[in-house]
Amino acid sequence: IATNSPTSPPQPQEAKTSGPIVQGGVPGALEMRLHQEMVSKGLEGARFARVVGDYYNKSLEERMSILGASSIHHLCKSIVLENTQ
Repeated sequence: IATNSPTSPPQPQEAKTSGPIVQGGVPGALEMRLHQEMVSKGLEGARFARVVGDYYNKSLEERMSILGASSIHHLCKSIVLENTQ
């Protein structure tokens, strides 16, 4: 999940189910809630990343570097929607 926020250089970490991994920050209430929902659905690992405001103006190679991905083919953007009705 990419959100607009200042970030420090990426710190690659292994995904695990004990708690959300937030690249460049500390998990907040939203990340904790999303992590709990994903674990309840059987997802074994995920990493959240807070990125700078111009992240989507950068090339795929730059995004790969920012996120510490193995290749541009490992980049994934997810959108989470909540039905409130």
